[in-house]
Amino acid sequence: MRIVLFCLVCLSTLATSADRVRSVGTDNMNLEGLLPADCLIYVRFKDLPKQITQWQTSKLAERYYRSSNRKLWLERRLGLKLAERLADLESSLSGSVTLDAIKAAIDGEAVLGVYDIGDTQFIFIARANSVAKLLSISNFDKKRSELGRTYYCGTPSIKFQVCWAHIDGLLIVASRERLLLDALANLDNEGKDSLMKRSDYAEAMVGNFHDITVWVDFAKVGSGKHFHRYWLYRNFEELSQIRTAVIDLEFRVLADQITDIVERRTYLLKSSEPVLTFEAAQLRKVAVRVPYVSHRINPVTPESYLGLFEWLLFRPEVKETKGRTGFYYYEDTSSEEDFYRLAYARKDEYYSLGETDDWHYAALGEDYRVNIDDPVSAGGGVALSEELRKKLAERRRAVEVMMREALEPAKPILAAQFGNSSLGTFISTDYGLIMLLREPKVFSEERFEAALRQMLQYRLLASKNAAPQWSGDSVSGRHLIFPLIDRGVSYVLDGDLLIVSNNKEYFEKLKVPVAAVYPRLHFDRLSSYRVVRLSDRQAAAKVFEVLDKAAVVATSSNDVTTDEESSLEESFGKEVVGLLDVVAEVAEVTFEESRQLGRWEEVVSYRFSFPKGKPRVGRPASSPRRVDSSKGN
Repeated sequence: MRIVLFCLVCLSTLATSADRVRSVGTDNMNLEGLLPADCLIYVRFKDLPKQITQWQTSKLAERYYRSSNRKLWLERRLGLKLAERLADLESSLSGSVTLDAIKAAIDGEAVLGVYDIGDTQFIFIARANSVAKLLSISNFDKKRSELGRTYYCGTPSIKFQVCWAHIDGLLIVASRERLLLDALANLDNEGKDSLMKRSDYAEAMVGNFHDITVWVDFAKVGSGKHFHRYWLYRNFEELSQIRTAVIDLEFRVLADQITDIVERRTYLLKSSEPVLTFEAAQLRKVAVRVPYVSHRINPVTPESYLGLFEWLLFRPEVKETKGRTGFYYYEDTSSEEDFYRLAYARKDEYYSLGETDDWHYAALGEDYRVNIDDPVSAGGGVALSEELRKKLAERRRAVEVMMREALEPAKPILAAQFGNSSLGTFISTDYGLIMLLREPKVFSEERFEAALRQMLQYRLLASKNAAPQWSGDSVSGRHLIFPLIDRGVSYVLDGDLLIVSNNKEYFEKLKVPVAAVYPRLHFDRLSSYRVVRLSDRQAAAKVFEVLDKAAVVATSSNDVTTDEESSLEESFGKEVVGLLDVVAEVAEVTFEESRQLGRWEEVVSYRFSFPKGKPRVGRPASSPRRVDSSKGN
């Protein structure tokens, strides 16, 4: 009787489990509802097979596969490591993975969850029409979960044991058995312990999403050793304020050709500090006066007045120092921790790199653009006397007071900064600054001219009596030129726009209004706007050719430079020019930034050059639309 009762209990349990398994449908399930909650990075592909086809047939892919960048990437440590991981993955699969195989097996939407960046652990989930096109059952061991779900496990390798399940047309592939079982558990308990249940995920994933969407647990990823090792910009203090990040990509297509890519970035912040912003209409008013060059537009505060004009007048065109300046890294496959090393000195040093036993790095003070008579910034290695340091600070404060007295009553709102570089015997840049004033009628020309004259006199002349006088008029422009050194400043107040340049000829061009082509904006209020134009690739190639030659000369004259280090320096310019060739169709990139309390949003628009006579896709933000590439719009 006990045996019979035991069997009845077992049969009842199995039947209950089977009923529970059958009751969970997958047709309308959100795929992220299966991903375990401890996900670090989540990627959603709206239509993975179509996106693979777009990539394979694009000119971008064709150029990339034959580019020097891909060759150099494959030879670098990170490229070699990822190649090892792919080989390890294929070892567990007992077969190779190709884009064509993925494209043939998958139907539409797919998601990817990353759980360990260093060990490349993941879960991939998609609706699949045929597993046989991607995976061979004969290469896997058949197993069952606690609730009777059938799944398969491959051969354990160094980092992976690929396991997968195909349930009601849903394919789940994981790099470890534990990850797959967690996903199956979420399938059985309706996502109780899934990524969708996390508050930071739900808070960030709000709105309409497009072709590829990426969610990042930035609090964990940004503090990890891999991010700190590979993130080039080293602005960890600024990024430490980000809790969660979402990146959404939209591909705008016309006649099977991508015309624009719009990248929407959203960051949720730990703190909620107020940020200065300006209206989109104010930005357009300034943007239409900026010549067709790369530029940035930011709000201005009284604290930033002096810095804007120091940038305009004293930014060096070429600065040559004894030794090396810039970021330096070396590759050492013998030690994971020593692979990427950046030696930094004090925070107030600009591109400062400290010293090692074998290398000496020159250090430029951050104020070298302002104080040309600073022996430390000039590389002399002589400490400033307290008296001289005090004198320099007093001079700068005096000019700052004069500049505030001139500008603050006029209430500047925002400023556009831009420059026009030319390559001749020397690389030179003419700089321009256009400032929007809220109260232009109370702008003080007298105080403004006195401040600029004092700035130039302090920085460029040893004798106070040799300074030239202002010339011109308030209608055509005012000029203060130092003829012997060909430096100076020109300005005019045109309505509510203050237009300033460090070159008289460039200034004359700035006075002519640009055609009224308003930038397409996504925000009503912005905290920053930038434009990068990639049209003049030939000039960029010449610049890097000069820099590469200088690097070869510098490294060949240094006995301790290895061939590998020399090749890294020599190839840097080739990599940049190679990337410009890969993205040859991209003519312009715009960056819109809007910061609110606790939220930081960016829209990056990549605008492709278009053959003459073909229409453009996209409308101004006042009449937005979503482009559905599946309908051929």
